[in-house]
Amino acid sequence: MEAEIQACEQALESLRIQYEQYFARILRRPPVEEEERLARRIEGLRTSPQARGVFRFRVETLYHRLSSYRRMWARTVREMEEGTYIRDLARLRRRAEAKAAAPPAVGPKFAGAPGAQTSSGPDETRLRRLYDAWIAARERCEPGASHPSFEQVAASIRKQVPVLMERYKARSIDFQVVIQNGKAVLKAVPRS
Repeated sequence: MEAEIQACEQALESLRIQYEQYFARILRRPPVEEEERLARRIEGLRTSPQARGVFRFRVETLYHRLSSYRRMWARTVREMEEGTYIRDLARLRRRAEAKAAAPPAVGPKFAGAPGAQTSSGPDETRLRRLYDAWIAARERCEPGASHPSFEQVAASIRKQVPVLMERYKARSIDFQVVIQNGKAVLKAVPRS
């Protein structure tokens, strides 16, 4: 019984590390099968007639740790799917402190909202960099494919920003280039 409990504890720590790697986008898929296998093993220990006294306490503790992790993992996966997942809180605090010390920004990160710059300027430069990164990623994924013009992509982003800001109650919207199912896509990331 002792050996099986220790093996489950090690498997839980390994699973936690795998989920951290998934959240850091090192792994492509969450380790759901490993999670289910471990849950079945722990449930088998809970129903075992040998689980008495100290062993019972350790098995219950292990079960509740797994339950807590599963709730946290499910919430984080849901946030990633919704585009609201923020990984490093300490880094965000430092950015907020740096912003508070810096002069106020002229407007949101991308054009499309009131007060945003529409002529060539910081907003136009950001859009150009985003477009160039997206085209480079598309070339890697789909060599030789035709691409929309910069003006078409910029107009589409400018049109989407106010809608996304309203939907997510965000102060600004960032976009990043991600590869999904072998295709380069622009992903909106709301910023509060």
